[in-house]
Amino acid sequence: SWGSLVAPSAILTMSGAKTGETRETQVAYFHQDRDVILVASNFGSDRNPQWYHNLKTNPDCVLGGESFRATEVSDAAEYERLFRLAERSYGGYRDYREQTADEGRRIPIFRLRPAG
Repeated sequence: SWGSLVAPSAILTMSGAKTGETRETQVAYFHQDRDVILVASNFGSDRNPQWYHNLKTNPDCVLGGESFRATEVSDAAEYERLFRLAERSYGGYRDYREQTADEGRRIPIFRLRPAG
């Protein structure tokens, strides 16, 4: 059924926040025009995934062989709009959001803009 569609995923390559060493992780994403949107849900955990800290420190990254620059979405209206789109791409985000709200964590969203 359409309700069980899962967002596509790809390998995100970035530099480690502390070491600067190359780090790779599988992330779910969706497109917004030419930009890529990443939701740092960490499956509803009470803390952000490690890749969140890596991108905050070193925003230049590669996803699916393409170079991007990551920025965290801070505008409240834009955040809400993107979170609704995220929920449409993967229903689990709704559950994660409820879980993290109970824990006092706001799930970060990153916008990846093509580099260059």
